[in-house]
Amino acid sequence: MAYEVTKLETKPTYVASMRMTIPEYSSALTLRAVKTLRKELRRKGIQLSDPQYNFVIAYDSPEKLEVIDVEVFVSVENMGSDSQMIKFTTLPAEQAIIRVKADVFEDVHIALAEWMHDHNYEADGVLRTIIHDGDDFIYDCPVKPSED
Repeated sequence: MAYEVTKLETKPTYVASMRMTIPEYSSALTLRAVKTLRKELRRKGIQLSDPQYNFVIAYDSPEKLEVIDVEVFVSVENMGSDSQMIKFTTLPAEQAIIRVKADVFEDVHIALAEWMHDHNYEADGVLRTIIHDGDDFIYDCPVKPSED
């Protein structure tokens, strides 16, 4: 098993998001979706964050077996006005996040389970797939101290 887990320091982060369906889980498709969203944000005069924080959340549904419902998120410096296509929100600072980097996808969930067990935490939100140009698998998971 080749993976690394780190707990991230968080701060309030503005994000723009766009919900869509894609035909399959593909890093190339999600990277293209991020580029499309970033292009549209620049066209609207919205300043993008540096460093970038781009991620996707998949909403699995038994009704949609042939397509995947996803929401793509891009960090921005300032909030814009919501439109039919793009929504703006703030990710809170108080939420703890752990980041998993793994060589193979199967190790992602093993890493999450082991870290949460060893540190007495539990998941506290939806798993975020970090969108990047590399070959490794990077996921962020909101967590909170376990109550038992």
